Amino acid sequence: GQQLVLVRNSAMKFAGVALGWAAVLGSLALVVSGRFGSVGPATAGLVAATPLAPVTNLVEAGAAIALRRWLLAGASSMLLLATLGGAGFGAGSSSATHPPPTDATTIVSSNVRTGNPRIGELARHLLAAEPDIILLQEIGFGDLAEIRRTELTRDHPFELTDPRAGYFGGAVFSRWPITGGVEDVAGYPMIVATVETPSGDLDVINVHDAPPTNSDGHRLWSRQLEELSRRLRTADRPLVVIGDFNATEHHAELRALARDSSDRGLAPFRSFPFGAVVPPLISLDHAFVAGGGCLR
Repeated sequence: GQQLVLVRNSAMKFAGVALGWAAVLGSLALVVSGRFGSVGPATAGLVAATPLAPVTNLVEAGAAIALRRWLLAGASSMLLLATLGGAGFGAGSSSATHPPPTDATTIVSSNVRTGNPRIGELARHLLAAEPDIILLQEIGFGDLAEIRRTELTRDHPFELTDPRAGYFGGAVFSRWPITGGVEDVAGYPMIVATVETPSGDLDVINVHDAPPTNSDGHRLWSRQLEELSRRLRTADRPLVVIGDFNATEHHAELRALARDSSDRGLAPFRSFPFGAVVPPLISLDHAFVAGGGCLR
């Protein structure tokens, strides 16, 4: 009986150490992918989980110390420091560090979540920010009908809308005249509009990138971020690229896009997952500006 207990304890210890090294390899893949870019949907998903990684690394390190596996403890501790440092867009990149002038154009964006039964509440929330331009993603035909029953369209009579079945319809509403239409941005439809603001024309792109959850989605997602980066880099007048990027500040692909912008809205907030039970843990929604102008 004692021998059986010893064998069982040894097997459990071996399994714990093996699991610890597997977690270390996963954390290492996360750090490398966040630094150099993801190679597929699995690593893209790992990078999205970066905010949770320090907790995992802390548990790994504590378990390794308890098992007296010092090499594993050291590796886990080093990865803990790496994930605590995070990738981010860099200090001082938030528009909160340089408040916009009082005459700045105010833009708000929201993923409506097609079929959302609380569109009236969402509209009131958006209007509370006193926006000049409103960009919405995941707009179905029923969603658009519900939006048009709210005060949102009364205060923003100019619009470009592209409702669709599924998740990639969109809409832009404005206080001022607006022109433009739907463009194919590396495989997905996005509204690309020009708003005639009192300060001059302002270009906006209503972003909803592909989710990088499978090989095709990851390929589209990468191409879309590259194309949006190119548009920011070559903008010769104010351009705002804003919406749901299905990417976090820890993704190297999104940081490359940020480097091509002159200003970005990065005040700390979390936007996914959305729900009453599980609080938002990561940020998938972002805004970038190039070609002059100031983000608000």
